[in-house]
Amino acid sequence: MKNKSLVKQFRNDDPSTYLTNVDQQKAMLLETIEAEKPKKINKYVEPELNGDIGGITESRLRYETFKKQRKI
Repeated sequence: MKNKSLVKQFRNDDPSTYLTNVDQQKAMLLETIEAEKPKKINKYVEPELNGDIGGITESRLRYETFKKQRKI
């Protein structure tokens, strides 16, 4: 559902749509402020892990095991 615009569409025969009209200026300012507000994020997306992490942990375990065997 699209929100109704506060700013009236310009018409040359309607002075209330001119940018010199104070109400039109206020409406444009309010819409600009609304557009700049940060949007709400509704859904959390789990970040994907890099596949290299599994290989790094395996090699680290091998290294630690080798290190412990050398000390004995």
